[in-house]
Amino acid sequence: MQYGTSRKPARRLSAAAALSTAALLALSACTPDQEGEPAPTATEQDQATPSTPEPTDTEDEATDTPETDDGATGTGTEEPPADTTETAADPEPELPIGGTDRVDDADLPGESAETYFSREGEAVGVIGTAGPLPVLAVPTLEGEMDEMVGEVFAGDTVLLGGRERYVPESEQSWIEIQLADGYGWVQAGHLYYFGEHEDITDQYADQVSASADPEELALQVAELHTADWGEEGQAEDGPDVEIVNNPDFVDVDYYIVDATGMMDDSVAGDRLFVTVEERDAGYELSQVERTALCMRGVSDDGLCM
Repeated sequence: MQYGTSRKPARRLSAAAALSTAALLALSACTPDQEGEPAPTATEQDQATPSTPEPTDTEDEATDTPETDDGATGTGTEEPPADTTETAADPEPELPIGGTDRVDDADLPGESAETYFSREGEAVGVIGTAGPLPVLAVPTLEGEMDEMVGEVFAGDTVLLGGRERYVPESEQSWIEIQLADGYGWVQAGHLYYFGEHEDITDQYADQVSASADPEELALQVAELHTADWGEEGQAEDGPDVEIVNNPDFVDVDYYIVDATGMMDDSVAGDRLFVTVEERDAGYELSQVERTALCMRGVSDDGLCM
């Protein structure tokens, strides 16, 4: 899933509320008619007639039997080198710059807490902020600017540092994250796991009218989408909808809209990817995709746990 978005904050269009990343697999294929057959000996290889032989140069067809380095006579049908291809692991995300040395527990304000963001090394996405989210050396709002060690933006992927903190004085919860150069703390509520991804264009293609403002078109989709949650499925004060990128400033042709506030114990909301096209009547909807935003983690098949 593509996570990257603009480093220049987009215009805020509603209440505050970005991918992803795709894993690469190296696959090795086995020819069906070779399964279960013993490996041919050197003699059998010499006598085998390929069904579609490759053309060879006359100069290469030497009649002399080649010698190996140790003087032994070879057959001219040496075994190919062993396949050393390794299966590629999931690529590590490119972490945002910043961070500092980890601060000991005894030097941190507040008290230790543990929810679903204490899993050290797991990747999460930054959600629902059109501007930069400060990363602090310690979890406190006192002397915030002096303690900043970095910034993250919607669309960034970070690794969990393995600790959480609750500060009673400010009634704030904090999550430790890893950046490129060390650790830092961000306020809870902006980090989620990315779940299943699907194309949902058909659900809204006939419901969204053309608009002179492409951002307004993206918001139409978000409003329809959150309405599908139903009143029981929304927070008391309604969903938080935020356009978190601006295609005018980044090399993408879609808007990313984060919609959170779903009243579910495992799903926080959705990240919508809205593609629009300019036509004679204005901007029209071209495609809508969604990625689930999960609060507690993701199963092997992409479902929020």
